[in-house]
Amino acid sequence: IPIAHIENVALNAQPVEWSDYTDELEYRYTTLTLPEVTFSHGNNSFTFSFSAIDFTNTDNLEFRYKLEGLEEEWRCAGQVRYATYTNLPAGNYEFRVQARNRKGEWSESAQYTFSIDVPFWYTYWFWGAMLLIFGAAGLGLMHYRRYKYETQTLQRKVKEKTRDLTNALRDKDTLLKETHHRVKNNLAVIYSLLEMQKQHLDSPNAIQVINDSQLRINTISEVHENLYQQDRFSRICAEDYIKDLVRKISQSYDTGEKSISLKFDIDRLDLNMKYAIPCGLILNELITNAYKYAFQERDKGTISISMKDKDDQIGLSVADDGVGMPDEQDVSPNTLGMSIVKSLTRQLDGELDIESDENGTRFEINIYKHTIIKDPD
Repeated sequence: IPIAHIENVALNAQPVEWSDYTDELEYRYTTLTLPEVTFSHGNNSFTFSFSAIDFTNTDNLEFRYKLEGLEEEWRCAGQVRYATYTNLPAGNYEFRVQARNRKGEWSESAQYTFSIDVPFWYTYWFWGAMLLIFGAAGLGLMHYRRYKYETQTLQRKVKEKTRDLTNALRDKDTLLKETHHRVKNNLAVIYSLLEMQKQHLDSPNAIQVINDSQLRINTISEVHENLYQQDRFSRICAEDYIKDLVRKISQSYDTGEKSISLKFDIDRLDLNMKYAIPCGLILNELITNAYKYAFQERDKGTISISMKDKDDQIGLSVADDGVGMPDEQDVSPNTLGMSIVKSLTRQLDGELDIESDENGTRFEINIYKHTIIKDPD
């Protein structure tokens, strides 16, 4: 009976270097005893070389083999002395080979046992890690989608509220604009009624009182006219308002008999609506008085109007180069004009200073900036 044995093993078409797998190699009668090795999952193609010893006739030997763990039936190899397996899956294997002489007697099996390691992606720890990763990713995605949904909902609500506020502000602006327009028209009606009343008066003093009242009405109307013509309704430009107001007063008193020039020195300031009317009324009284009394017995003169930014105060002044005030009676609070000026100055929390001599008169009012610059309540 022949004796079968496995001569060598080739791994991925290359001879196995057994010293790479173990330091303890055993030899039997100068023949290496193949060690049991666990190969990595990438090393999964094997070629087994085998032969047999028969003292009667070696050339006529036939072989059969099988790889337990993969197949159950023997494979007939004839006189071929090698067997090849490729792409073996992970697992435990035992390669067995037998030889048969010409009498039909099979030898005992020669075997080689080996293993192929499981790839890491087939291990429990890998799938556990993947489960944790995908679970965390799923939770993260769920929270992200919830966050995105809440963010979109919030943005939609903000847009809706913004649109509602914009519409409300637009409606408010329209209402305020219409209010200023109606107030201006009502003042114009009062102005016209006074003008009609003036036609039936013969007394120069009574006519002058009507004229002064009309100028005051025009001063108030000028504020509403400025607000009606601009996009914002709480503040007006001091320079534009004062220049327009003074020029209209000047037109009322310009008879062509005297040459009265106007000089302006006004900083770029915004007055809130609440205090623009008192400032305008003060200017109306002071400039009207200048036209009435400053240039008696003179053919020409100059009226200077200024509004200057003085750190925490605003300085409003009206000066002329006329004859000056003849006595203290002219500043008596018993006169309607000065009563109005002093009352409105107190309303603005300001201080009135008057200087007068033969070279002219100067009225200066210092008002704290926060009073007339801040937005009205």
